[in-house]
Amino acid sequence: MSSPTLSPAQLSANRANAQLSTGPSTTEGKAKSSMNALRTGLTGQTVLLPTDDLAVYKAFVESLFAQWSPATDQENRLVQLIADTEWRVHKIAPLEEGIFAVGRLEYPDLFPEEPDKNRRAALVNAKLQLIYEKQLRNLALQERRLRNQHKSDTVKLEQLQQERIANKQKAEQALIDAREAEFARANLISTKCFEQKVPFTPSEFGFDFSREEYSHYWKLQERYFTLTGEDLDFHQVVAAYRKAQKERPTA
Repeated sequence: MSSPTLSPAQLSANRANAQLSTGPSTTEGKAKSSMNALRTGLTGQTVLLPTDDLAVYKAFVESLFAQWSPATDQENRLVQLIADTEWRVHKIAPLEEGIFAVGRLEYPDLFPEEPDKNRRAALVNAKLQLIYEKQLRNLALQERRLRNQHKSDTVKLEQLQQERIANKQKAEQALIDAREAEFARANLISTKCFEQKVPFTPSEFGFDFSREEYSHYWKLQERYFTLTGEDLDFHQVVAAYRKAQKERPTA
């Protein structure tokens, strides 16, 4: 399967974002960037933030296309949506860490009287969770929304693929049935022609194979059936015969 490609609009937006900035270099700057990501990285049409790695994103998308093997435009769109949603979900844990990092920078002197290092860290985290309760709650809401969207798109994709496979199987079976009916009709007409001592010319009865091809099949079938007790597929034998005739060198 060829590697999946992003739409022109997505590539343009992602490349533009990637060129805006290389990201903050200081610890405080990185923490503030995480807060900005909380507002812009989980919603909207732009999937990549300026600090995201386009190559990593494309490799991630390609892995999902390889996993799902979409075969229609609608399936391709759903796989892209699933990939973008998963990409956003993967950002949530780092965003949570970013919120607490911002808090530690903004409130470096919380609980200075607590001598126990581990207990002080737990108290600081609890206090920061209260201070940034709104941001953390919004992050949880965004995660729930994304996971619900991911589940919905996945169900749709699975249903589409199941329907496509079922329809393909029905079409293949219908073709097999039609070929078997055609072959049975040819055998019936051929038998009547033999009984009436007239040549069997398949084209006169609407068949797309020649008398030579029909005779070739029965010669092979008699020999094969004697050895195996099985029947050959008429259309496969005819296709092989035609291929051999095309590849036969001309004088």
